[in-house]
Amino acid sequence: MLQVAAVLALALSLVLSTAALRPVAAQALSYSDVGASQWARSSISWVTDQRIGGQRLLDDYDGAAFRPGRALSRAQLARVLVRISGNAQRRFTARELADVPAGHPYYADIQRALSLKLLGTSGTSFRPDDPVRVWQAQRAMVRTIRLLYPSADWRMLGKLDPANWRPNPGWRTKAPKYFAFEVAARYLGLHYNHPSSGDRYERVPTDAMRRDQAAYAV
Repeated sequence: MLQVAAVLALALSLVLSTAALRPVAAQALSYSDVGASQWARSSISWVTDQRIGGQRLLDDYDGAAFRPGRALSRAQLARVLVRISGNAQRRFTARELADVPAGHPYYADIQRALSLKLLGTSGTSFRPDDPVRVWQAQRAMVRTIRLLYPSADWRMLGKLDPANWRPNPGWRTKAPKYFAFEVAARYLGLHYNHPSSGDRYERVPTDAMRRDQAAYAV
């Protein structure tokens, strides 16, 4: 476990070293559904203030509402990943998707996320409006950080893969397939541990990821 921590601490230090380069929000946005006590208020202000290629990192709803408790969609996640990784202008070879025509508002972001192998499809469908599960979002975010810092030692992802991980000789843990990415996400600070008073906001890996949770992770 110490080795895992060391590897992920290195990656986290690399991520944090770029934090100072992020543009400072000129003015915090105000939403009717994001009050002063909203646990992710500062994160929501940041992701909705930053624009890359004319688009916010995480869209709001007509500038009036953020809907923090709504599930993050796969299309929204694609945009976040592509833009936070600096690939908003990346060229791509378009894949034919039955549910994402060229006129779809997230078309380019989805195509880029697929070309970068940050997200996948189900046959010829992307399911852009489907909610993203916490484990799916965390896996995609860890992949994005790995894309940004390929020289870091990421072998722990393979070592903690349930197919390989044996804490004791011969012991198959039957851990879920996303286990390695969940561990990585927590070490990288992508998950907020709520105090007991905020237990209602906690989500397990198979729950849909809330938009406020996504704002914090970004």
